[in-house]
Amino acid sequence: MVKILKKGTADFDRMVAFAETCSWEPGRNLAKRMKEGEESDGTNGIPKGAIAKRASDWEILIGDFGEDGAPRGFGVLSSTDFPKVDYLPWVGVVFVGEDFRGNRISEKLIDVMEQKAKELGYDIIYLVTDHVNLYEKYGYEKFDTCACPWDEKQVESLYRKAL
Repeated sequence: MVKILKKGTADFDRMVAFAETCSWEPGRNLAKRMKEGEESDGTNGIPKGAIAKRASDWEILIGDFGEDGAPRGFGVLSSTDFPKVDYLPWVGVVFVGEDFRGNRISEKLIDVMEQKAKELGYDIIYLVTDHVNLYEKYGYEKFDTCACPWDEKQVESLYRKAL
């Protein structure tokens, strides 16, 4: 089951623990931000329930859980993903545990992010990746490239999708 996670709930805490031990460094970084961030009350342009990082930056954690309640994957709808790129909102930090891959969990996570973006009034959603032929199957189109903030020699592809 895919759901939007709220800070202070058991599901949120289970997902943070899952992200802390995942095999992908950005997932572990996400866990740290989720533990440290404050949940927004909907003021200052930050959506209610989002985790506020800085003055205008926010993240909404989306999680997938098995029938037993165990976390299987996560993703983030956020106001920022890459510095120096002025688009929003972003599909970001999508991760599915190795034992659960091949079950279309990432597609379900992205669907919920897209629905939430529409609810927030956005008509286009963006993502950045080095994966080739992964997000096209979800309706995303490549429209540009950009250098990675951690390695200016590495280039990532920018994708977008009309909602």
